[in-house]
Amino acid sequence: MPQTSYPVKMVAARIGQLSDSASLVDTKSYTNGMTASTTGTDVLFFGTLAALETDGTIKRLDAQADVVAGVVMLSDAYEVGVEVGPGNDTAGSPGVMAKATVSLLQRGRIWVMVDETVAAGDAVRYYAKAVSGKRQGAFRTTDPTGTDTVLITAGARWVTGGTTTTGAELEIDVLNLAFTAD
Repeated sequence: MPQTSYPVKMVAARIGQLSDSASLVDTKSYTNGMTASTTGTDVLFFGTLAALETDGTIKRLDAQADVVAGVVMLSDAYEVGVEVGPGNDTAGSPGVMAKATVSLLQRGRIWVMVDETVAAGDAVRYYAKAVSGKRQGAFRTTDPTGTDTVLITAGARWVTGGTTTTGAELEIDVLNLAFTAD
């Protein structure tokens, strides 16, 4: 059957996908140490930051003092329904389920989930806790009053702008991040 329609503009990338403009990439694998859930609260969303637990596993961020382990990377090697499933956000965004092995980007460029429109050169912030309608570990540029966001003062920058539907390309070096709580 012939293709009868196509998008006018191709999508640059999928959320959590490594950028092909990165010349240096460091990744590390961890286990999602969150408790299994049928409601999606155990899912680590692609393109969001994950926190390191004391036992060496990772989890969703839930405090400004959490140790950032890296950005959850997308992979087509995950088995749907076993390792990847819908999360508990309003969109049912997919992510890595509890007890599955997760690849995290620690240094390089990756397409991330943003909560607002961002532009190259803007400040880089992320949600450290669950906020109504927002994803823990999702990125943004402004500081919304009354939320637990963290400003990254060194080690991350926007390479391209983006929106909540397209995501944005972020260059990050987790081992050299510097923060200040908003």
